Amino acid sequence: MERAIHLAESYKAMLCPGPTLSVHPLRETMHDRFVRLKRVFSPATAEAEALAAANNFTLSDEVLNRDRDLLRSLGSLDALVEYFATKHKISGLNGSRVSEWLSNDPNFIKLLSIAVSGAEVDTDSRFSRHARKTPLRAMHRRLLPVYRKHAHKMWSQGKALLLRLSDLSPEQLGSLHIGNDCHWTPKPLCPLGRFLIDCSNAGPGGIPLNSPEAKQKGIDRYQKVSLPTLREILISWDIYRILRKLGWSDLRIFKEDVSGCFNQLNWSANAAKLLCAMIDDDVVYIMLTGGFGHCVTPMVWSLFGEAITRRVLELAQCPVHTFVDDSFGIGTLAHATEARLLIQTITRGVVGPNAISEEKSVLDFQAEILGFFIDLIKGTLRPKDKALDKIFFCHVQHRHLCPPAVRNVAVRGVNRRVLFPRLTRDEGIRCSFPPYVQSLCLQTRRFLVSFRLSSVCHRGLARRGCPVGSRQGCTLSIPRYIRPQSRLYL
Repeated sequence: MERAIHLAESYKAMLCPGPTLSVHPLRETMHDRFVRLKRVFSPATAEAEALAAANNFTLSDEVLNRDRDLLRSLGSLDALVEYFATKHKISGLNGSRVSEWLSNDPNFIKLLSIAVSGAEVDTDSRFSRHARKTPLRAMHRRLLPVYRKHAHKMWSQGKALLLRLSDLSPEQLGSLHIGNDCHWTPKPLCPLGRFLIDCSNAGPGGIPLNSPEAKQKGIDRYQKVSLPTLREILISWDIYRILRKLGWSDLRIFKEDVSGCFNQLNWSANAAKLLCAMIDDDVVYIMLTGGFGHCVTPMVWSLFGEAITRRVLELAQCPVHTFVDDSFGIGTLAHATEARLLIQTITRGVVGPNAISEEKSVLDFQAEILGFFIDLIKGTLRPKDKALDKIFFCHVQHRHLCPPAVRNVAVRGVNRRVLFPRLTRDEGIRCSFPPYVQSLCLQTRRFLVSFRLSSVCHRGLARRGCPVGSRQGCTLSIPRYIRPQSRLYL
């Protein structure tokens, strides 16, 4: 690397006379970068930042008394859950919104049922509700203020209940499943991290909420989640481009994000009583809205995400795809602007006025799509910057920790999959790379060796019998694989 930099500096004056930018590929040495990334990707660092953000947070008696007093006033846990669900529906997802915007959707009956009564949780035939059988996990103990602050945040928004065990009658306690665990993971740009319920835990001899049987019941009740692949997305973009005889640089990428999409959904009273966990040794947390941790949540949201996209595609003139909470596509400036407005309007109409995360909205030549950075000016895609940092860190860590004999054997088998796991796993694209180390050095310099968009798209089109023309477009026969129910836009 140092030799390459020296040679570039030597030839710069001759090849690039006049003021030029520095050719140094990095603002820091390899060692300094590794040390910095070791801190970034260190679990201990993430936990320390979360604890600092939580600042020894505790749950006050005033907080814990609110739901206790409401429970006594309303008389039952079912009534308490319905009380908050009704409040949530005023400005959020409700039957009237679904009827107004999605009445012609093929899944309208399911959508309306969820909006009116809440989503259901099906259980394994061997499942039984039970209290917690084991002590809190070690991470839970370490991050107790973090868990409490997350629980309080959801509680303050009316998305969760917090009750002392001593405030519940034996009958009420028996109706709850408290065998789930709380869990925490780091979250980009959020020191407090992400809080979730581990519904795959059941304790000794128990059957968890997340079991193969329960998952299949969820699929039967709602649907199996089906997400577009990167190749499908790029091919649909290329078809749009070729039909209009445009170059990539004539287009714009648009992208919209649904704010807290899972928490836009309400659970039924029965489901909420299953989605419980202990925040500490005395306080039980009851989920009222989607959250993270149960296998059926993505299935429920996918019904709404796909229905919104179908409604958008009835009016849009360019490709639009949905990947969980992200809706995105490509088009001329006029088409992209129109589609973006349609996504915002219909999503707000169905979910509520605060449904769109405006700070994440994109209308540009460049954007991150499914973990890849796409540049329409250059016509390329590459892993996003954080992915490149991980690749660099894993490579250097691998070289430091593994003996040379083991490292050489391992590298030969993993180079393509480590570099581009989504492409090699989901798309089946066979990519030719230089040797592993050289490829990593090139990619982590930020002057990247990227895929050409056209090469990825054309390979997929050619396999399906679709003729590929020049960059400016060609006469295109529509291949068989495009059908009305597919996610590809014509």
